[in-house]
Amino acid sequence: MAKARNDPKGAMEEDLVVAVFGLVVIVCGGLVAVAGVHPKWQNIHDNSPAPLLGNIIAGFGLLIVAVGVVFLLVNVVIWITSRLRRR
Repeated sequence: MAKARNDPKGAMEEDLVVAVFGLVVIVCGGLVAVAGVHPKWQNIHDNSPAPLLGNIIAGFGLLIVAVGVVFLLVNVVIWITSRLRRR
């Protein structure tokens, strides 16, 4: 919390970096899903859910984005409360 109070801009930028990394992971998961990564026994023309690995990767990316956004919101609240205390 001390870093968020002393350097709020830097702390928020770091949280945005985490969120952007999560977006990159989501895009990679989408690429894996669309690329058709599937087991050898599965036919690509079958309607069963082939891109399970891509969906799992995208899910982890969504979790990373959520963590980054939550940390960003916490830093914004800390920054606002520190500005209100100074008045």
